[in-house]
Amino acid sequence: MKKVVMLIATVLVLTGCQQSHLDIFPDLSDEQLMVQKLSVEQMHTDIDALLEGALKRRPDIEEYASLVALRAKVEQLKAGIKKPLNRVEFYRVVGKLTPYFQDGHSFLIWPYQELNEVREVGHKTFPFAVSVNGRGKLQMKCGLSRYRGYFC
Repeated sequence: MKKVVMLIATVLVLTGCQQSHLDIFPDLSDEQLMVQKLSVEQMHTDIDALLEGALKRRPDIEEYASLVALRAKVEQLKAGIKKPLNRVEFYRVVGKLTPYFQDGHSFLIWPYQELNEVREVGHKTFPFAVSVNGRGKLQMKCGLSRYRGYFC
């Protein structure tokens, strides 16, 4: 009996690990959300909610990150948002908070549906194709032209 229980437990654990961790993101109710612009107020609210959510889930965040620097970066990013942005444009702003968590596992990923679109046409999202342009600046090759300059 003990072997049967162990076998069942092993099967449950292994099958539970088969699904991608990104599958937690639901499909969009409307594909237009991928191109719809978010208001400045919506983005400010989202940034505030992100910070407050991180603080609730990481009550000891000050042991490894500077809360002063994190809050200052939040305010700097919010002040820099002057016009409505789509999800990818907003990601390029809010994604800059990632290194301020300084914990090695708090990070923001690309908007999931847009990420899938790039992957579905066969482009890799990592590693990026990197080159140096004529002005000596690094460039990363992007998957779809509509995202060029957003993800890479």
